[in-house]
Amino acid sequence: MKEPVLSLKLADPETGLLAFIVVDEFVDGIAGGGMRMTPSVTEEEVRRLAEVMTHKWAAMGIPFGGAKTGIVGDPNDPKKQDILRAFGKLARPILSTSVFTGSDMGISSDELEVVFEEVGIDTISLVLKHQGMEGIIGVRKDVRISNLGGEGFEELITGWGVAQATEEAWNLMGNDIEGATISIQGFGAVGKSTAVFLDGIGAKVVCISDAEGTVYKKGGLNVQSLADNQREGGLMNRKKLPKSVKQFDRDYWLAPKTDILIPAAVTDAINKSNIRRVKASLIVEGANIPASHEIEERLHKKDVFIVPDFIANAGLSCGFGLIVTGETGRSHKEVFKETGGRIRKAVKSVYRATRKKNITPRQAAIEYSQRMKSKIHMAL
Repeated sequence: MKEPVLSLKLADPETGLLAFIVVDEFVDGIAGGGMRMTPSVTEEEVRRLAEVMTHKWAAMGIPFGGAKTGIVGDPNDPKKQDILRAFGKLARPILSTSVFTGSDMGISSDELEVVFEEVGIDTISLVLKHQGMEGIIGVRKDVRISNLGGEGFEELITGWGVAQATEEAWNLMGNDIEGATISIQGFGAVGKSTAVFLDGIGAKVVCISDAEGTVYKKGGLNVQSLADNQREGGLMNRKKLPKSVKQFDRDYWLAPKTDILIPAAVTDAINKSNIRRVKASLIVEGANIPASHEIEERLHKKDVFIVPDFIANAGLSCGFGLIVTGETGRSHKEVFKETGGRIRKAVKSVYRATRKKNITPRQAAIEYSQRMKSKIHMAL
């Protein structure tokens, strides 16, 4: 892994804050990526995620460098607002000038916005200023982190992108998405919306896991009912499940023989301990770094095609970039259509390069990202 251009460790003894900000690289003086809060996040994980963001922005044709923030802690900690406030104060110099951040695992956009307003950080204004649009009459003055793209935008667009990537890859492999069997790990915003979109185009989601376990039905789950009855924290409501749905432990998502696997929750979900359980011929990485490069290489040798994370789950990043850079209108229809088109184009390039050059999908995706980055630099 290459060295990042910037790596900061922030600590506040009073609140117990311990946080990492990593900038993989700047593009024209700016970089960005989400902020997550988990008890196990490490500087190494944040570095890996920042590098993923660099490739994600580039692959989608968005002129930003990759960055990531991680706060070590329980997202349900009663002192969460105090911890975020301490972070905002310490990070203000960089978050007000060259690095922007948004919500990620364990931190909502609403929580971020409240804290940032208190300490004088305005992510959207930073990006608009960088784009030379600050103060221009009529330029997106109503855009905020918590309402970017309108109601439901943030929750839906990443899942939309994952579904687009899944259908495109499955079609390229010579198959029809209708009737394809799918297992999804995670039922948070990404996993849930991915499941709903895939169910809507005829795929058969037979298996879904969350933190409390896995639900399975050979003939296909009622995805819309699961989504409608979802509990807080991305958990399925077991009380609403019909008797025909079987329940297992949360690692069972790899057990059924399905056509497609979509890890959409945690880092390193597919690892040395469970790689032998993979039976699918397609994996679409809805989560960031759900498998190490080594694991991906082993799967490639087993003829499993993988749509890498920075292509598959680029929906929110692409949509955000399209809106704040003014490349498209702000309606759901325009942003979703352009985002889906860019993701499908990237999947097609990765698939063809993987087959033609006999390289791993991640290698092909990085090559695609680098080509797109060259175009971005030429346009700056």
